[in-house]
Amino acid sequence: MKLGICRDPKAYKDIEIMAKIGYDYVETNFSALSRITEAEYSQLLGVLKSTGLKCEASNCFLPGEIKVVGDDVDYGMIEEYLASTFERAQKLGLETAVFGSGGARRIPDGFPREKAYEQLVRFLAEYAGPQAEKFGAQIAIEPLRRKETNIINTVKEGMELAAASGRDNVKGLADIYHVYSDCDDINALGSYKGTLLHTHISHPATRHFPLSEDEYDYEWFFELLNEAGCPRCSIEGGCDDFESEAAIAYKLLRTASNNAEIQIK
Repeated sequence: MKLGICRDPKAYKDIEIMAKIGYDYVETNFSALSRITEAEYSQLLGVLKSTGLKCEASNCFLPGEIKVVGDDVDYGMIEEYLASTFERAQKLGLETAVFGSGGARRIPDGFPREKAYEQLVRFLAEYAGPQAEKFGAQIAIEPLRRKETNIINTVKEGMELAAASGRDNVKGLADIYHVYSDCDDINALGSYKGTLLHTHISHPATRHFPLSEDEYDYEWFFELLNEAGCPRCSIEGGCDDFESEAAIAYKLLRTASNNAEIQIK
């Protein structure tokens, strides 16, 4: 199981710290990649080259102002945004783009839910999926809490949307914090063999970096991921001291992941 941490594309020092600790990759912010300057982008490329890490995953796929649901969808803008940002992301080593983007996919008040779902399918089937494939990447649909968006709130719904897209490179994601926040069925994760593409981990109640085996049975979570064949898991959460807590979390999760792999075998 590969382990990473979600960091801003300008968090250069954090990336260097991650490499020293032993993390396998960085998960960066896709929409932020579209906004950083060429100088900032070149600096990120340099840090990745010097550390040997890649930005294998990226979250925050769309900024809130680029809508994919509702009456104000601009497919020309979507296509231009995806093409330019995927081009940047590919050079960083992107393999998986995480489609959370609660604001972009939120159904406007009074807008037909069935039509909104059709728009999501079209976005994935005709725009996101093909653009990702062009740059050698896949899409992982992230279910979000109901507080964050009003469509695709469970892992099952994310999987169903991925299937509806008809794209082999569009699959699902599970975020431990979202699963527990909305009482989703965590026991079902192991059943998504071949379709659980990516995961996010944190303390399930506080969304803080995982720091102790006493706070949650992280080994069991990794057993579920291994059953599904999920290849990658990123820490997405807050911390008080990045360097020290990233090291503690790595040791905790690496041990849990290794033990879970032994259990599955």
